Amino acid sequence: MINRFWNKARRASILSIVFILLGLLSNPKFLVLVIFIYFAGPLISNLEALNNSFIRNIKKDNWRKGAFLLACILLAFDVEGGGLGFLIFALGPIIWVSLTDKNIFDKNSEESFSEKNIIQNKISDSKKEKVIESTLIIQDKDSESTDELISSEITDQLTIDKKAETLNKLHESVLNCLEKIDNDDRSGYIAATFDEVIDTEHEFIKKSDIESIEDFEDWSISERLTEGDYHTHSMNFNGSLKLTYNYNDELLIITEDELFESGILEFEKADDRAPNEAYLEAGRYFLGSEKWSYDLCEISNFDIRKLKILVRRMFILDKEINLIWNVKYNNKDIELEIEDSGLDCYFKGIKLVDKVNEDNSLLETKFYLENQEFENNEKLNSNISSWLGFANKEKKNLKEKNNDIDNWGDLDDSEIFQKLIDSENISIEILEKLTNSEDWEIRKAIALHDCATEEILDKLRNDDDGDVKNAVKLNKLPKDWKFIFEDEKWYFVDDDILIDRLKRRKNLDPNLINILSDSSSEDVKRIIAAHPDTNQTIISKFRIEDNEVKEAIKYRNLGDEWKYLNKNEIAEKIKTSIEIDEKILEFFSKSPENLIRGAVAFNPGVPKDILNKLKKENDKYIKQCIAYRDLPNEWISENDFQKVGKIKSTNVLDESVLKILSTSTYDEIRVAVALHPDTTESILDTLKKDDSDDVKDAVAYRELPKEWKSLDDDEKLQKIQNSEGLSPEIIDIFVKSNNWRIREALIENDKLELSLLKGLIYDNDSDVSSKAQNKFLPVEWKNIHEDNTKFEALIKKEIPIEILEILAGSPNDKIKKFVANYEKTSNEILKILSKNQDYDISEAAQNRLLPQEWVNLLALENEKIIQKLNEENISEEIYDILSESYNWQIKKIVALHHKTPIKCLEKLSHDNDGDIKDALLYRSLPKEWKTLEDYEKIEKLEIEDNVAQNILNILANSHNSSLREAVAIHPNTSLEDLDNLEFDERSEVRDAILFRNLPKEWRKISSSEKAEKLRKYEGNFEFLAIDKETLETLSMAEDSEIKMALAVHPFIDPNSEIIRKLDFDEDSYVRDAVLFRSLPNEWRFLEPNEMIEKLENENTQIPSSVIEILSKTEDWNLKVAVANCKYTSSEILKILIFDSDDDVKEAAKRTLQKKGVFTPSKQSSPQNIYIKTEPAGKILFGELDENEIEILYVDIDQQELSEEIEELKFNSSGIYAEYEGVFSYGDEGDDGNEGIIKFKDGVNSRVEIPSIDDGSLKDGVYFSLFRLSKVSLEFEFNTPDNLEYDRCNLSEISVPVNLPSSFTKAHELYGSEISQPFNITIGFEYNGSELDEYDGDLVDRGYDDLFIIVRIKEGKETVLYSNYNGTETWIDSLKLNTSDTDEVNENASKEENEDKIETEDKSDAENEREEWLRELREDGNELQHATEEESNDREFVMAAISNNGNSLAFASKELQDDIQVVKEAMKNNANAFIYASERLRKSDEIKEIANNYEYPEDGVNEELDLNELVWDRGYYEVAEKGTWYNLFVTEQMKGYYPNKKDILAALNNFYELDLSMYEEYNQINFFVPKGHTTYDLDEMTDILI
Repeated sequence: MINRFWNKARRASILSIVFILLGLLSNPKFLVLVIFIYFAGPLISNLEALNNSFIRNIKKDNWRKGAFLLACILLAFDVEGGGLGFLIFALGPIIWVSLTDKNIFDKNSEESFSEKNIIQNKISDSKKEKVIESTLIIQDKDSESTDELISSEITDQLTIDKKAETLNKLHESVLNCLEKIDNDDRSGYIAATFDEVIDTEHEFIKKSDIESIEDFEDWSISERLTEGDYHTHSMNFNGSLKLTYNYNDELLIITEDELFESGILEFEKADDRAPNEAYLEAGRYFLGSEKWSYDLCEISNFDIRKLKILVRRMFILDKEINLIWNVKYNNKDIELEIEDSGLDCYFKGIKLVDKVNEDNSLLETKFYLENQEFENNEKLNSNISSWLGFANKEKKNLKEKNNDIDNWGDLDDSEIFQKLIDSENISIEILEKLTNSEDWEIRKAIALHDCATEEILDKLRNDDDGDVKNAVKLNKLPKDWKFIFEDEKWYFVDDDILIDRLKRRKNLDPNLINILSDSSSEDVKRIIAAHPDTNQTIISKFRIEDNEVKEAIKYRNLGDEWKYLNKNEIAEKIKTSIEIDEKILEFFSKSPENLIRGAVAFNPGVPKDILNKLKKENDKYIKQCIAYRDLPNEWISENDFQKVGKIKSTNVLDESVLKILSTSTYDEIRVAVALHPDTTESILDTLKKDDSDDVKDAVAYRELPKEWKSLDDDEKLQKIQNSEGLSPEIIDIFVKSNNWRIREALIENDKLELSLLKGLIYDNDSDVSSKAQNKFLPVEWKNIHEDNTKFEALIKKEIPIEILEILAGSPNDKIKKFVANYEKTSNEILKILSKNQDYDISEAAQNRLLPQEWVNLLALENEKIIQKLNEENISEEIYDILSESYNWQIKKIVALHHKTPIKCLEKLSHDNDGDIKDALLYRSLPKEWKTLEDYEKIEKLEIEDNVAQNILNILANSHNSSLREAVAIHPNTSLEDLDNLEFDERSEVRDAILFRNLPKEWRKISSSEKAEKLRKYEGNFEFLAIDKETLETLSMAEDSEIKMALAVHPFIDPNSEIIRKLDFDEDSYVRDAVLFRSLPNEWRFLEPNEMIEKLENENTQIPSSVIEILSKTEDWNLKVAVANCKYTSSEILKILIFDSDDDVKEAAKRTLQKKGVFTPSKQSSPQNIYIKTEPAGKILFGELDENEIEILYVDIDQQELSEEIEELKFNSSGIYAEYEGVFSYGDEGDDGNEGIIKFKDGVNSRVEIPSIDDGSLKDGVYFSLFRLSKVSLEFEFNTPDNLEYDRCNLSEISVPVNLPSSFTKAHELYGSEISQPFNITIGFEYNGSELDEYDGDLVDRGYDDLFIIVRIKEGKETVLYSNYNGTETWIDSLKLNTSDTDEVNENASKEENEDKIETEDKSDAENEREEWLRELREDGNELQHATEEESNDREFVMAAISNNGNSLAFASKELQDDIQVVKEAMKNNANAFIYASERLRKSDEIKEIANNYEYPEDGVNEELDLNELVWDRGYYEVAEKGTWYNLFVTEQMKGYYPNKKDILAALNNFYELDLSMYEEYNQINFFVPKGHTTYDLDEMTDILI
């Protein structure tokens, strides 16, 4: 009984035991006595001296029960000590359970079994199976013999001799095991041990006994089962018997077959209690893992032949259960007393059975429910109602209940969620209302609901939440694949569950696979791609997925242990598995993932040929994996984090281990190596050049005292800030630190010796240098780099040399340029400035350092410079200056020159410019090669086949990929060089090695020419004959142009492996080309823009088959053209209306509206309009009357503005054009910021100077006021027709502004933006109705004001007065009175007049050229107005890009393909490379230059609060030099910028712009350098919105 109470009421039992223990603890004597009896009692029973005593017969369990009883008795008599109180508390839980569960002491009420053990419980002997099977068949057909024992049938089939033989063998096995027991342990008992307790509840309810559904519902199924009359409580028979001795020491496990064949085990079938009429069967069983042992006999007397076990076989629904029903030893029943500890329900089910015909023996299952809750199960209730014949009434009641809005209104979100999933029938009205819920889980549940209509699903397809949109795709899944019921609640089936099911299940429904293949989860699609049941049609859908999904297709032929793993799991398995088939390793060695290839390289069993191939790769991670192979075993098993800890904690490390670890790709490991005392100088020399600043700092920090070394950077920072003083040695180390925060902390600590910090005035970080300068500058000079007015005033005085020395490090380029040109600046300062990154500053400083003859010489051709260097008397000082020249070409000349001193060559060897490195490399070339430009070397390689291998070897190491490409295809290149070039970082070089196998006529032409040759045809699409080998070789190329040409080539079999590979290519244009193979010839070979032209030509009849193919393109421009085409069918348009691209959706919607087949849905919520532009703000414009002009002229004479003219700014009379709003660009009818631009009608509807008949501007004096800033507006509105918002119906009421540049360019912040025509948005209309919701309120960040007055006379513009943010500029009254022919433009400054005087003696052409160069240096964008000849003029282009790197966009194609020009442009703007030629854009050298800022090693993790219209989410991380951002645009924004080209065009000026994951994940990564206020997050948001 105690055991039973323990098992069925475990919590109550534990609580009672706790109170009893607390009572015993209050009286230690009682506690000692009870413990003695509990543990010593069983030992006393085993004493040989007590063999004939009754004590010997007391069992272990009885001793323990006695101890428990004694404890209760002792506590009952311990009144004063408090024991009685604890005993009363202990009895409380027992009394409570006894009152609430009356069956707890019913010995025959419990039974349970595990489904897992049932499956395993199969009788292996064929004779036994046949007998059982025949018995069951007989029992089904004939009710006779139902009570006969199964074991008796088996006995009839087995001979008594066979049975005896088996029993004897078993007896011998047991005796052998008994002999092995130590003599000390032979005094105990042998026990039969079973592992699981099972409780069963099973009921049959006759249909005839249920009078109404109401009666039935009054008694829930759970209550019927609990209070029913058929329960079992037993141990599970799991197919074996475990014999144990003493305290559960294992003696022997006997299998079911051995027990059965020896006659020990017998089976009987439980009574069949099913009624012979329609009935409901309900059942459940509970399982608990509890070991129970039943003593059989003393060890010394045990005989297995005396044991008998009876197992009863029963069924709950279709679940087979085997119970230990009876155990006998020596013909005596063993009491199977069982306790359980709170059993878990393992199975529950309902079965409804009806008669098929009048023959009652034939029954049919109508409904079967397994492992779902009985209570509130609508599906169950519906089926029971139908079974009882009350279906219509019940369905009606249920439907009315679910469809009554009042029944939903009082529910909270979690209750609504549960009811949505529970309810099978919900009205469309309810679902439509709930689609507006703010709870995404509710919207997702609706998207998955079977009652959701297409209209509801269409709405949710455009939901802001990605999970909701994904749920729409999965709507048609079976319910158990969408929801799961656990812990009395419904939950979504998440991706992990889906993936687990897909891995385990075979023969899946094709429709289910098809639905899941549309999932947004890459992991689900990856499993689908590898699944054997996935057909080719579905696999073809994955052609546009990411690499992991495409790779999974290749894994289909692998074993299950590989095919379903992701790349991280594959890599880990390869790394940690010792024995892997070589074919598997070879397969994965070709993976595009370096993580997997690295794992292959690391595997100890990788074949040598595979390892040698991987060794040739330049990938750092793979090199690390190869190096790690040589680590000792104790290091190999450690992860990176553990390796760091081990390096730090191990005092003595072998040099070989440190050398290997120094190659790690994990920065922290290299830092730990750099700091370790055993690290050798050779390793440290390598680490000094590490890419990571932390590693370089760690090398330097080795010299720090011990108390500093163990500190991290934050702790160092804090210690520096709090330090009262630091030694010069420590300060010197930290001054050179790469961590700007540490350097800043030094300068902020006023207690440190200032003279030791002087080097920080030249710090590369603007904040550090600014603070350092303010420390050293006198009071009147402080903050001069931020105050131009102060600077202009102070430089009028003579500047001391010590001030100049400080100003040379100013973060203000204007100040540094002044210092470089200042006549008293010393050579030491000029040498510092000559190394400045700014072209103009370094040029000015170097020209001051050089003799004048050299300054003049540097402006001439390179040949002149070389001739001068050939002279005998060139000093080392000249070489020294030239080797640090601002001009890469001059440095290149010095690097190549044979007389250059060694120390200058050493200096140049540290230059990062690829051309300089190449120049040093080319010093070893013969003279006839050395002097050639790179393009000339390439030409020479193309025409000369007998080039010496030593020359080719040098050229093979060039940084110029085009040169390496030429070497790769040269016939005389050595095998060694070819081996190295085979793994070149540039695909063009790798392709060149491949092309060596081509025929000569193909080998010598470029990749573009190869593609052109493939596309070439004559007449009626008659292509040139190309042999099969050539096509196969070309198909292995990486060049996209070649692949696109192959994809449409008619000579390639559409079912070939070539086409299959191209169809899964990473380039969408290549995949599209495969798609276009199905087009007619007149379409098949067109470029996408040509296809668009044909689609837009209304006179061209386009076949529906062509439209259908083109609608599947990945080119959004082409899809827009398809959507706009009048020949596109409504069916295709209805597909395009849900395209991922917003422009495609809008176009499809407009075309459907024209066809009259599009019905917009009702507006569900107000439409939010948010617009933010920079610039934006207020514009005031008007003309002065004669009286005001006279007053103005007086003001000019007096250089003071009168009140009358000042009053113009306020437009008190209201007669002038005055508008305020955000800005847009374009003509009427064009897209604006959010809607369509519509110009305002009426007076002052345009801001411009009137024109006279001949088109020239009307004479007069005009004024304008520009109050500009970054401005935003926001409002909400309901559409007048209450239909879904359509952007095309929104009009931006705008006023066009077009004023001459003389009015605008004086605005220092926005002059260039407002110099071109723009519009100012003053209101909005929707479908022609004005939107009163927009009240004109704007949010700004503070305005910059420009008030300006300009005179127009005979077409000439003269600025009379301007005031920019309080700074006034007046025209000289003398100039105002001069004749018109002598007027000067407002930009004619004193400096320009001096320049004109200096150039009087020069020719007009020279003057024009110098003037043009000056303008380009001041504004690089002026290059856009250059002629074709000028855009190909290197000097003009270099001047322009020195001011604005993006001016490279206006250079000629030749100069855009000039790597030096591109690099110069990138010095001004790292993103200027986007305007370089395609060849250079792909160049790793250019890519390397573009990467200026180190990405945080721990990633970007801090979350941002962002504009929800633009950003889905975003994160940032402050790095040393600025801030890194990882942002994800919304789907709506992705529609405006669908691909990298579009987004790049908008964001080309941003730093470190990474769009590699934009198209797939909507992700933008970029960097904002510290202190920059332009090209920041706000500006990116404004641009995109």
